[in-house]
Amino acid sequence: MKKFLKIIGAFLILVLASLIVLPMIFKDDIVKLVKDEANNALNAKVDFGDFDLSLIKSFPDFYFGIEAISVTGVGEFEGIELATVGELD
Repeated sequence: MKKFLKIIGAFLILVLASLIVLPMIFKDDIVKLVKDEANNALNAKVDFGDFDLSLIKSFPDFYFGIEAISVTGVGEFEGIELATVGELD
């Protein structure tokens, strides 16, 4: 029974550690993917500042907060800021 509890405890620690570390490891890949897909889907250039991705803050759901979102026109509307959002959660 003692060995079983140790295995379960180690598994829980591993899962908790991965919930904390995985968003940090893949942050750059996530940022690049989101910016590329947003710019491909819109006739505008989307840019944003820092963001926070957490699995623990609102467990079992993901928490995603993003700051300094701006949408700038391209083509006919080049250089015109179409939207600015300070913070979005």
